[in-house]
Amino acid sequence: VWYLGILVTVFFWGMSFLWSDAVLDQNVPVFTFIFTRMILAASALTLFSLLTGQLQRIRKGDLRWFAAMTAFEPFLYFLGETFGLKITGSPTLCSVIIATIPVFTLIVGQIFFKEKLSLLNRIGIFVAVAGVFSFILIGGSLHTEYLYGIAILFLAVIGSTGYTAICKRLIDRGYDACSIVTWQFILAIGFFL
Repeated sequence: VWYLGILVTVFFWGMSFLWSDAVLDQNVPVFTFIFTRMILAASALTLFSLLTGQLQRIRKGDLRWFAAMTAFEPFLYFLGETFGLKITGSPTLCSVIIATIPVFTLIVGQIFFKEKLSLLNRIGIFVAVAGVFSFILIGGSLHTEYLYGIAILFLAVIGSTGYTAICKRLIDRGYDACSIVTWQFILAIGFFL
C-alpha cells in the first residue's frame, strides 16, 4: 500500500510541471496561481490533520523557525519554480534543475551539519552538476532571458535546500511531518497574500 501511495505521489509531483506550464499558458497571473495552490493545500492538509488529530500546536519560540522555513519553501521555492517555468517555457529544463535539490541538500548538510559525504555522494554530485550544465548548454538557446529563467529556477533550489535545513531542526524539536507541512502551507497563505 505504501509503495502504491509513493508511486501515485511521484506521478502527480512529476506532472505538476506540465500542469503548471498549461496554467501559465492560459495567462493566469503567477501570484494568483500560487496563492490558489496554497489555499487548496492548506485547506486539505488542515482538514486531514484535524480529522486524524495529528496537528501539533506551534510552541513558543518556534514560530520564527516555522516562518523561516515557510519563507524558503513554499514561498521562495514556488516563486523560483513558477517564474522560472514561465520565463524558460520548458517543463523539462525546470524538472532537470529541480532534480539537483538533493545534490545541494547534501552539500548544505556537509557544511552546516557536518554530515559525511561518501565517495559515491561526491561522484553523484559531480555527475548531476555536469549533467545540468550540459543540458543547459546543449538543450537551450543561451539568450539573456533564458539564462535569467535558469537563475530564477535556482532560487527554487535554494528555497528547498534552506527548507530542508530548517525542517531538520523542527523535527529535532519534536514536530511530526504532518504538523510541519500543515503549518507550512497555512503560513504560506500569508506570505503569498
